[in-house]
Amino acid sequence: MLNRIIVFGKDGCSYTVAAKEDLARRKQPYEYHNVIKEQEALQQMLELTGGARLLPVIVEQGYIKIGFGGTCQV
Repeated sequence: MLNRIIVFGKDGCSYTVAAKEDLARRKQPYEYHNVIKEQEALQQMLELTGGARLLPVIVEQGYIKIGFGGTCQV
């Protein structure tokens, strides 16, 4: 997980969409997980955030960032 960018989010969250668009615009490859559809991804996200249920969660080079200009609730 340290060498790749992972975005945990949900469809319909404007902040998740903005984060994905920013990464695409910067030509940064990323892995996207929809925490509404992927129960395992939700559990992984909750472990990373200490239980915070805010989206998106972006993991890059071991750093965990919650939100992208704002947040959505899970």
